[in-house]
Amino acid sequence: GYLPQESAPVGDESAFEIAVAITPDFLRVRRQVLAWDTVHPVEAQHPEELHADAHERYHELNGYQVEAKARQVLGGLGFRDRDMDRPARELSGGWVMRAHLARLLTQEPDLLMLDEPTNHLDLESLMWFQDYLCGYPGAILVISHDREFLNHLVSGIVEIRQQKLIRYTGDYTRYVTLREATDAQLLASYKTQQK
Repeated sequence: GYLPQESAPVGDESAFEIAVAITPDFLRVRRQVLAWDTVHPVEAQHPEELHADAHERYHELNGYQVEAKARQVLGGLGFRDRDMDRPARELSGGWVMRAHLARLLTQEPDLLMLDEPTNHLDLESLMWFQDYLCGYPGAILVISHDREFLNHLVSGIVEIRQQKLIRYTGDYTRYVTLREATDAQLLASYKTQQK
């Protein structure tokens, strides 16, 4: 799952619908289940069977658990109940990004790739997000300039330097310490060679 730094365009879907759109099939079946109460498919020969099939498929997809998780994640990211059902086009770009982040956390992919995920979070949402990620069951690849977030979350850093990847173990503070020590060693070695 990938969260880009900039948000994608939105239409008439609500923040909640963005959060539960974990697959196209899931969203289609959810809409079928919801539409049944208001519109019956007149052209269908056995609409009750179609309704039962949609409910069965929604149950197979753990629909109600997905909905509960999406509400929990949206709440953690700062959405109030009344704002979850607002059309996303009425929300600011930052709130739309939160809804897309909620979709990824609800989807729970094996690899979560986040590009500056804290840009649009207030302190309370940031604290919830950090704690949530600490218990995340998959791998997380994050690009961030937020040093405190990195210190709280990461256990390794990969630096791209002179067209090479250099891996450091530990949080951001340890990375800075190790990098400074490496730089000091390289400089000392260079000075020794110049003599």
